[in-house]
Amino acid sequence: MAANMSTNESFARNAAIGGRIKLRRLQLGLSRESLGLALGVTFAQVQKYETGAARIGAGRLYQIAAVLKVPVLFFFGGTIGGAEEREDSHVVLDFLDST
Repeated sequence: MAANMSTNESFARNAAIGGRIKLRRLQLGLSRESLGLALGVTFAQVQKYETGAARIGAGRLYQIAAVLKVPVLFFFGGTIGGAEEREDSHVVLDFLDST
């Protein structure tokens, strides 16, 4: 954890990344169990990733991105298709990510 980052900020960041994982998993129609099998972890561990209860290391995030067929930057607010996507595509992802 960075020296300037509080525990709450760290949890919020982990939860935001986890929410993007869940969003993409649901877009692809994958269950937590099937994503877990592809990653070599249990569905409970995937659930912890998605809720932000467990931190995701760089290597694991790279593996998740490969399984979900997105660039790693997608989990930090990037889009799926990159720069050539429409400018308002982030609005759709934000909407889908909201309750």
